[in-house]
Amino acid sequence: MSTQELTVMTRLYREEDKNRWDEYVFESGTSNCYHQIGWKRVVERSFAHNTYYLLTEDANGRICGILPLVHMKSIFFGNFLVSSPYFNYGGICADNEKIAHILLKEAVKIALDKNAEHIELRHTQRLDNKLPFKTAKVSMRLELLQNEDELFDSFSSKLRSQIRRPLKEGMYSKIGRDEELNSFYTVFSINMRDLGTPVYAKEFFRNILEEFPETTRINTVYTKRGNP
Repeated sequence: MSTQELTVMTRLYREEDKNRWDEYVFESGTSNCYHQIGWKRVVERSFAHNTYYLLTEDANGRICGILPLVHMKSIFFGNFLVSSPYFNYGGICADNEKIAHILLKEAVKIALDKNAEHIELRHTQRLDNKLPFKTAKVSMRLELLQNEDELFDSFSSKLRSQIRRPLKEGMYSKIGRDEELNSFYTVFSINMRDLGTPVYAKEFFRNILEEFPETTRINTVYTKRGNP
């Protein structure tokens, strides 16, 4: 897949691009953690969806834009491409608007080829185009301070009291990985059931732990009786 708009080439990701892809993600100011290439393998292994990860290179072979795409086909939601499913973030990550436009055009070509009804890009900011958008979801972020004492002191007295209460009642937490998966999944599946939302298979979370061994942890809160 190529374009004449700039001296760049847009193509599908190849396995030898792995390190260069993640280097671009870590260096870009418009990326998020779900742009990392490891999520491609997690989605493929967990749900068997077809993925179309696009990258754009300049004349020197330097990556200047990426777009992870997953092909979703569902009886309930239809046939569409999304970046990225199962997470709230994704979309185009590019050096500039021209590169972003090129990646979007390539995504449209894939969508037409797959008879997809639409493309869903999960950006935190609007793209500079006339495409329809939704703003129903919001992200609430808290700036982390230098240490836990400063962070705790920055909370209101009511919130500090609410945090202290479970500690007084004997609750405690464990941070781990595979050894905490069963406890986490018990709480997760009950909450999803109560919300009326389909539950992801436990293998999905196991695949995340395996794909990102250095950066993924499970924090489980237990009662004093040892129940999560």
